[in-house]
This record gives sequence, structure tokens and C-alpha cells, in this order.
Amino acid sequence: MSDLLSDLWKNIEKSWQEGATAPSLGPSVGRGLFSNPFLSEHDRDVRDVRTLYGRVRLAYDQSIFADEDRLESTLLAIFKDACRETGVEDHRRAVSIVYTPLSTLLRDEFLSFPDIADDDFTRLTLRDMSELRSLLFRKAAQLRRADETHDLACRAVRLLLSRILEATGEGPPSGAEGALELDASALDALHDQSEHIEFAWRLFFAKELVDGGLFADLRTQLERNALTACRVDPNDPKAWTSKVYLPTNAKGRTPRELVSDYLGETPLAGLFDAEVPISIPDEVRFEHTHIIGGSGHGKSQLLLHLIHHDLTREEGPGLIVIDSQGDLFRTLSRLELFAPGSALASRLILIDPSDVEYPVALSLFDVQKERLAGYGPAERERLLNGAVEMYEYVFSSLLGAELTQKQGVIFRFLARLMMVIPGATLHTFLDLMEHGERFREHMRLLDGTARRFFDEEFFHPSFAATKKQIAKRLWGILANPVFERLFSQPKGKLDLFEAMQTRKIILISTAKDVLRQEGSEILGRFFLAKITQAVMERATLPLAERAPAFIYIDEAQEYVDEHMGFLLNQARKYRVGLTLAHQNLDQLPPALRASVMSSTSLKLAGGVSAKDARALADDMQCDVDFLQNMRKRRGKTQFACHVRNRTPGAVAVSIPLGAVNALPQLSDEAFEELISNNRAEYCTPMEFVRTPDVPPSVEISRPEISPASEAPNLPREQPVPRATDPYLSGRGGRDHKYLQHLLRAAAHERGFKADIELAIEGGSVDVAIEGRGRRIACEISITTDAEHEAGNVVKCLAVGFDVAWLIVTTARRKSALTKSLGRHLGGGASLPFIIMTPEEAITALDALVANQSEAPKGVRGYAVSVRHSNLGEDEARRRRETIASVLAKSLKGG
Repeated sequence: MSDLLSDLWKNIEKSWQEGATAPSLGPSVGRGLFSNPFLSEHDRDVRDVRTLYGRVRLAYDQSIFADEDRLESTLLAIFKDACRETGVEDHRRAVSIVYTPLSTLLRDEFLSFPDIADDDFTRLTLRDMSELRSLLFRKAAQLRRADETHDLACRAVRLLLSRILEATGEGPPSGAEGALELDASALDALHDQSEHIEFAWRLFFAKELVDGGLFADLRTQLERNALTACRVDPNDPKAWTSKVYLPTNAKGRTPRELVSDYLGETPLAGLFDAEVPISIPDEVRFEHTHIIGGSGHGKSQLLLHLIHHDLTREEGPGLIVIDSQGDLFRTLSRLELFAPGSALASRLILIDPSDVEYPVALSLFDVQKERLAGYGPAERERLLNGAVEMYEYVFSSLLGAELTQKQGVIFRFLARLMMVIPGATLHTFLDLMEHGERFREHMRLLDGTARRFFDEEFFHPSFAATKKQIAKRLWGILANPVFERLFSQPKGKLDLFEAMQTRKIILISTAKDVLRQEGSEILGRFFLAKITQAVMERATLPLAERAPAFIYIDEAQEYVDEHMGFLLNQARKYRVGLTLAHQNLDQLPPALRASVMSSTSLKLAGGVSAKDARALADDMQCDVDFLQNMRKRRGKTQFACHVRNRTPGAVAVSIPLGAVNALPQLSDEAFEELISNNRAEYCTPMEFVRTPDVPPSVEISRPEISPASEAPNLPREQPVPRATDPYLSGRGGRDHKYLQHLLRAAAHERGFKADIELAIEGGSVDVAIEGRGRRIACEISITTDAEHEAGNVVKCLAVGFDVAWLIVTTARRKSALTKSLGRHLGGGASLPFIIMTPEEAITALDALVANQSEAPKGVRGYAVSVRHSNLGEDEARRRRETIASVLAKSLKGG
């Protein structure tokens, strides 16, 4: 009995102690048999919460959640896994982009444990204690399943990160090393932005996360955001019975408004504000870049940023930088990257007209005959024709105006002659204009039409005035000592074709401060002509052997003209990308502006006027306000960037200011050594630059005539009329002639025979293309009306052309002519003629080359009815009758 009483007393004592210390609520915790009768209900609540807090805090401090080093390694593992899933190779780059928001997300969930002192518990309100008790119970539940809870949270975060990386273009790699990367807001880089915002909102309401008690506070804030965004009172008990919609159904809100409304006050908003790289591979850059930067906005800094990227690539491309102001030239040439003995130093070529002592050895007429000799006859002929066109372009720049018809004739033949005169310079050219007899021995080296021209026309009095005009202009050019130094050297030391193939870095200053405006433009256009020649020579190389090259042209409006449109259209095929930079659209002529806008896949604009913003908005797929909101801030400037087929619209990219200028610089001694090496390789000391001696005159034997003898009075022989060489022809205004030469060059390049102004019955054909069993008449329509063009179509088909191509410059004119020609042709709707733009004509030529047995079924949606077989008798008769009928109506109407 005594033992029984003793055991009972012990149980009562134990129960009293447990009742005095046990919390009022909680799993596996109950009150003892007796409670402390001297404690109030509030005191017991405080005691219970304090006790629970102590137990959970002790368990938390000993758990994986309190280990900050483990959290860092967990974050790194999440980034690695997400990068591996999405194909991102550089996980460190991804970490630097979105580390802060994701780290905050996990820290708030795992590392944030309330720090409450013992005395603070008595000051807690009932609501505070209720919320603290709920938090402690949730933490306790997580601690009981620590590993499972930790993995579940990490999977959710990794899923979110993978979605962001893949959607912003940091996912599947482009496949090209060295791609240009520009930092943009993650939100701007997303396609279907509202869907990704809603995904981030919904993810944390997944059943597994709710059941596991994870991210409860985050869900509470997201719920409040959604209700507020839908203008519903979050404190209303019936709030969720109202019509609540999520981002994909929130109409009329910008993506930034959706982020703020639905993800505000949470770490998730930071994911969409993070800067991510927009990857732009070389293949896109070969489709050219157009930069429009208002004065002072940072256009030069953007150019330096792009150039520096190319300089620091592992196997960098060839670079040519044309700079009239000198800022790019001075900044880049002083970089320590070009320290003597370095790999980049051996690739650097400096062209500085202000270097009076050592002018760069340039030659207008130095043709790489050894290399040309290694090409086949067709390639050699094509390259020589290209060289002639290049000289014609340079000559027109030297004259400062478009060539007259006579000047155009004489320049084409003079170009051929200058290529056979050893060591020819501008002085040689001037001598040829003033003392042509001295060069007869070289003229005899020519053949064909060129030889005939110099035999019969060059010395004819009708060309005397033209030669005087040219000579006068040449005297004006050579009066500039800089041009005399540059172009008085018989042998050039810079081969642009070879330089581009060996990935040289060519910095060209056109030195406006030295050459003034006109001289700077002439020098810039000379180099653009030489670049075009080098680019076209790349056609002789297999695609894989064409080394990538990028050409940067600052203040491009000073050099660009209709020739630039041709270069833009051709360079892409030969792995050459152009970057044209200027301040506003009005600096470009309207026709060239359209060509630049349509031929550039990468566009960057900042600091633009309202007028330019309106003109650019459609092409860059954004609104006017977005373009005008690009801001220049301390240390950074913004440009709106649109990459065709790669960004959903224009995105705001940040460009660091002064970053390249702050890079280590060459010492004065190292820079002098760099200049000395460049002079030895590409320049000529001034003392060796001189006006070449006049070529020895060729003695021409003449019969001696005695003073007494008189020449018989014979009837003067009349010159035999000759047909004009179609190669020299070309009528109409500048745009008309440009398109003639463009089509002829495109046809020649593809192996067709092409003639300009081919004479036919009733007039001439603007461009006649023959080859591969086809005869194509190309008529160029700039401003003429539909009735006139209908006559041209009939005229060409009447003399046996298989098809007539009517070339127009704009889609609007194409549409208008398509509608109106049917009325003028009457029953000739089935006549074989097509209305197309120059680009579509070139595409059609490509199609003919690719498939000789079958004509292309369409050119950009327009049917091309071309047959290679002979016409049947019925078809031929029907065509003749149709043409005769239309021609009769045309004549009757005239």
C-alpha cells in the first residue's frame, strides 16, 4: 500500500511540473493533471509560445536550413542544373543575372527565422502570438521532413529559373562561338510576356508546395496582388468569389505593369528586372547593323563596345573601322591590346592621312595581276569588270558629281588602260588627259572595243573638252598635298582582299580636320569602293574559306550613296557585315534610307527625335514612346535594340560609358614602336614619294613633206557609223542607271550575258539578259505611267523575248502597276510579263541558275511563267496574235 501511494505522489508531482511548463497547444503536447492556478490565460499563451519557440529554434539551428554555406552551394547546384537543362554553357553568367532574386526567395523561406528575446514575448499581442505560433508549427513540420522539403523547394526554384533562361534566349545555344551579347531586361527579351508572368505567379500555388507548407508568405502576397490588380478589396471575406483574372487575361496593361501588379513586393519581380544577354550570332550580323544615335547619346561608345567585343574574341574576325572624326581611331590605336609583339599588334593596320612623314602607300590602279592569273577566265573577266565599275565610282567621287555620258564612256576605257600601265598613279592619269600621245604603246596592249576606242575616238576633237574637264578636276585633287602623297605611289602596300582573309584590323581615319569635308568624303568612298572590290572577289572562294569580317562606318552619311545599296545586298553572301552609324534619318537620301532599313537585321536607336521615332517604330516593332524613353544615365546609356526574327520587338539594352576608354593604354614608347612597325609595313617615307617621271614618248614616224609639195585635195573620208557599245550605255536618272547596273552585275555574276540599252526594233531594252536558254527583257519603271510601260512590255515581247520583267522600286508602285496594266493591255493579260522589285529579280535569277530545267514557281508570292522548251505552233501563233492586237490598240491610241 505504501508503495502504491508513493507511486501516485510521484505521478502527481510529474503532472504538476509538466502542467506548469507545457504549451497550451501543439502536437504531442498536453496539459498535466494539474495546471498552475496562479497564471492567467495570456501568461499561459506567452509561456506556451516561448517554449514552442525554444524547441523549434533549437531544432532549426541544428538543421540544414540554418547552414548559409549549404544554401550557397545549393543555389550554385540549381543554376548548374538549370543551365544544363536549357543548354546554357556559362552558368556563372546566369548566376550573375538572377542570383539576387532567387537567393532572396530561398533565404526568405529557409534562412529567415524570427529572432525574439525572452522579454519580447510579453509584449506580443494576441494576433502576433497567433501568427508566430502558426509560423513555428509550419517550421516544425518542415524540420520533421527537412530533406524532402528542401528538395521540393529547390525543384520549384530550378523550374522557374529554367523557364526564364530558355525564354530569354539564354537557352538553346546559337551554335556560333563569339556571338555578340548585349544586356537587356529579361522582361523585354521575352516572347509572350504575360504567359511567363502568369507562370511565375501560378507556380507557387502548386499542390505539393501548399501541402508542404512552403512559400506560404509569398502566396499570401501574390493573392493580395491579384485581388488588388482586379480592383477587389483583399480584406473582403468574399473576395475570391468575385471575378479575379490573371495576367494573360489582363487586357490593356503593359508587361511592366503586369509585373508590378501581380508580382510586386516579392522577389519574383526581380527576375523580370534582371539584365540578360541578348545573343546575336555572326550570321545575323552579316545581315548588317544600323545605328541611329542622337548627338551626345553615346553612339561612339556603342561602336567602341561592339568593336572591343570583336577584338577580344578568341579567333576574332577581320575588322575595318572608317572614322572621320578621329575619336575611334585614337581610342582604339592606343589600347594595350595592341602592345608590340602581341597577336593583335601583328594584325593591326593604321591608315592616317595626317602622318605627313610616312604616307600610306595607296594605289588606285594597282591590280593584283598574279592572283588574277590564278583564276579561271570567267572569274577573271568578272573581277576585271568589277574593277572597272569600281574605278568609275571612284572617278565620279573625284569629280564630285555624277558622270556625264561622255565622261562615263571615257572613264570606263581609261580604267582598262590604266590597269596595263605599270606603276600608274593619279599623275599618270593627268598626263594621259593632257599628253595622251605618249601612251600609244600602252593603248596597243588593249584589244577589242577598248583598243578601237583609243584608236578612233580618244584623240577625236569631240572628246577634247571632256579631257580638259577631267584634267582640271585632277589638278584640284592633286593640289591637296595629302591626296598627292597618298595616290602618287606606283605600288600599293595594302591589299584589302588579302587583309580581310587574314583577319587584319584596319583602322582608317578619313581625317576631316585635315582633308576637310570634301576630301574626307572622297577618301572614305575610295575605301568603300576598294572594300566592295575585295568583297566581290570572295566569290572565288568556297564559303568555308571566307573569313568573317565586319566593317564599321561612323558618320556613315558622309560616304554612303546608291553604291551602298549594292554593297549591303552583296556583302552578306560573302560573310561580311556592315555597321552604319549616324545621327538621324534625314542624313540619308530617301531611296538609300529605304535600302538601309530593309537590308539591316540589327537596329539600335537612342536619343532620336520624335520624327525619327515615328519612322522607326514599325520597323523595330515597338511604340514611339519606347524609342524616345531611351535614357543616358551616369555610367550607362540605353539603346532600343531590335534583332530581326530573334527579339519579340525592340528591347532596351544598356551600354557602359567610358569602359573602353578606361582600358589599359600603351605607353608612349610602345605606341611609337607600334607606329614604326606600321610605317615599315604599309607606308613610304616622304623622301621616296615623288611625282613619277613622265613615260617616254613613243616616236611616230611621219613622212617628210617638202615645203613645195602640197597634199592632194582628196575628199575627206567620212567615219563609219558604229553601234554604241551596250556596256557603256545607260539612260535615265541616277536611280534608273543604278538599277540598270545592278541588274547587269547580278546577271554577270550568275553567268548570264547582259546588255544595257540593247537596240531593238522600236527602241531599246533597259537591260537584256540572255543565257541558259532564256531571253529576258528588263524594263525599269521609276516614274513612267502604266500606258508607257504597257508599250515597253509589248515592244520587248514583239521582238522575241521570252518574258518581260518590269522592275519597280517600291511595293506600292508594284501594286499600282499590277492593277492598271491589265486595263492598258486589254486582252493581253496572259502575256508573259512580271512586275517585281530588284530584290525579287535577283531571286528569280538565282532560281534560274539553281534549276535550269524548271522555272521558279514563284518569286515572293508572284507567279513567274517561264518555260524552257520551244513554243508549240499554236502557242506561238496565239502569242503573235495577242501581241499584234495589243500593239495595234497602242498605236491606234497614240
